[in-house]
Amino acid sequence: ERRIAEGLRLAKLMLGISKEKTEARGVRLLILMIPTKEEAYAQSMKKIQGTPNNTYARLVKMETEARESVAEFCRQNAIQYVDSVPALEESIRRGVNPYAENADGHPGVQGHHVLASVVANAIEKMRW
Repeated sequence: ERRIAEGLRLAKLMLGISKEKTEARGVRLLILMIPTKEEAYAQSMKKIQGTPNNTYARLVKMETEARESVAEFCRQNAIQYVDSVPALEESIRRGVNPYAENADGHPGVQGHHVLASVVANAIEKMRW
């Protein structure tokens, strides 16, 4: 879809600019990739409900492809990033809901704890 492609193009452009600006100032850059609520729950939903309906499956597929495209861009341009999907999926598997139990797609308090842990672990692993 044209709008999605343009959004990805602009996101990558801004990531490149961010890298240039932070490097010029001697600052390290770490990109935290945060999925939508739908993508974070995709594996759990598949276990509970089996094959998802076409709309949900298409949405998750598109989001996964976009995330992978941004990750590839980061790798090609030596931009440090960390993907929070595995940690959010693990939180959901453990029964700790990282999102509000309503239509709001933003992480809740528990989700922010998960995201903060992902960043802290990445920084520790990189020895920053």
